[in-house]
Formats: sequence, structure tokens, C-alpha cells
Amino acid sequence: LVLMIVGGVVLRIQNVGYPFHHGLDEDQWAGAAHQFLICVPDTGECCHPPLAKLLIGVGMLLFGNNPMGWRFAPLCFGLQSIVLAFLIASSLFKDRRAGWLAAAFIAADGFYIAFSRAAFPEGILACLNLWALLAAITARGWAGVLACAVLVGLAASVKWVGLLLGLPACFAIILLRRVPWYTMVSFV
Repeated sequence: LVLMIVGGVVLRIQNVGYPFHHGLDEDQWAGAAHQFLICVPDTGECCHPPLAKLLIGVGMLLFGNNPMGWRFAPLCFGLQSIVLAFLIASSLFKDRRAGWLAAAFIAADGFYIAFSRAAFPEGILACLNLWALLAAITARGWAGVLACAVLVGLAASVKWVGLLLGLPACFAIILLRRVPWYTMVSFV
């Protein structure tokens, strides 16, 4: 499991600035992020909400308008996903071994590796979904339910499909019975 996790981390961070040009649709996302940075309205074909573009822009502020800058935010979210898988599985199964298994399989999964190395919103969206799920299963009161709702909203601010996590998150909160049912009002 340790080899899978270390290997997954190495595959994510090793030479993340390569290739030195946009791959696939990276130009769409990096271009929109650059437009935000220079205070030009997003005029591209990308009709998604702006959060992923803004986060990609943060990497561009730190490292410049280059491949490392475009891919920095997705890399950070991809690395978080490994930790979140550990926390979610450990919490659900009340067993750290389940957490290590989940972390290892997320670390070695091709989707998570690929989207941690590209300026695409899907890795960011997946990470925010994991954050929302963690908030849902660890909620102990209205504040935890509210945190889950905010994280679902952030996921929807990356891509509209992030809203779809709201229903499973609510079911998780209700089925785990760690909070009174009326705290669901704070989710709304």
C-alpha cells in the first residue's frame, strides 16, 4: 500500500510542467484563468462556473503563465484526494486499514493521476466532492451539515454537475444518524 501511495504521489508531481504546451483542452481552462488575471471577461467557449478557472489562476500567479502555473492547482487538489480517501474510509469503517486501502487505490488510479497533472477542472471537482462527503459523514451538528452544504456549493462552482452530490450527501447525513434530522435545514 505504501508503494502504491508513494508511486501515485511521484507520478503526480514528477515533471508536472511537461509537456511544455497545452494538452487537449488545457488552453481553454488556462486561457480563461489568464483572462481573469488580466481583468478581461471570460469570452471563451467555456460556459462552466468560474471557481476552477480562478484556482488555476492562483497557480499562474505563483509560477507564471506556463505549464507549471496552469497545473499547480489541479496537482494540489489531486494530492489532497489521497488524504481525503484515507480520512473518509477510516471514518466510515472505523478502521485505519480501510483508510490505507482507499488512499492506495486513489493514489494509483489513472483518473486521479491524469487529472492531477492537467489544467482541467475534473480533478478539482472530484476533490471538492470528497471534501463534501467527508463533511457529510463526520457531521455532528448543524455546523457540520452547513460545512457540507458549502462544499457542495463550491463543487457546483467548478462544474454544475457538482450539485448532484447534494442528494447523496443529505442521505449520508440522515442515514448515519449522527445529527438530528432537523439540522438538515442548515443544508438548505
